[in-house]
Formats: sequence, C-alpha cells, structure tokens
Amino acid sequence: MSRLFVDVDDTLIVRNGRDWCPNRIVGEFVRAWHAANPDGAITVWSMRGPMYAARFGGNLLRGIPHRAMGKAQIVPEPGDLFIDDNPYPVFASATVHPARLREYQEANHG
Repeated sequence: MSRLFVDVDDTLIVRNGRDWCPNRIVGEFVRAWHAANPDGAITVWSMRGPMYAARFGGNLLRGIPHRAMGKAQIVPEPGDLFIDDNPYPVFASATVHPARLREYQEANHG
C-alpha cells in the first residue's frame, strides 16, 4: 500500500505575515495523490501532536480519508512519500520539499 505523510507547519499551512494560511499547492498535490492512489494511506502529522494535526487535516483535506499523528510516531517503509519543509534525517531521502512539489509531480506523474 502506498503511504503519504504530510507535515502541517510550513508545509500544509504557511505563514502569511502573522497568520497561517493553507498551502494550496500542497492541498492540490494531496488531492491528486489520493485520486491516483485511492487505496493509499494519508497521514497528516505535526511535532505539536495528533490533535493539532487533526485540526488542520480535517479543515484542509475535507473529503480525503486520512489520519493524524505526532511526527515522532512515524516509522518509514519503502515506497513512502513525505512532504515536509524540514524532514527528519531518517526519511529525508523520501521527502519532497513543499516548494518542489510541482517539479516532483511533473517528473513522476507525467
């Protein structure tokens, strides 16, 4: 099964001055990934914990099945994809920075 992990701060949401705003590019990517991998598992996570991740995942990924967790709980497996602005070294090689998602999509999905 394919798995996608999406960080919250500075990834799913980004700063716009003092406010946090949805990162439209990340949201679009997650929707496209889900359409291409309907049996895949999506996890939204944050260092701030699963309740924080659930709040933003629930608001920004409505209609897309996903779970929320704290970042420290993740155990990477081969084939996993991570979207994170500042990944842990253990999954850095499987991570796409949010600013490079369009390049990644073009290179991997036509």
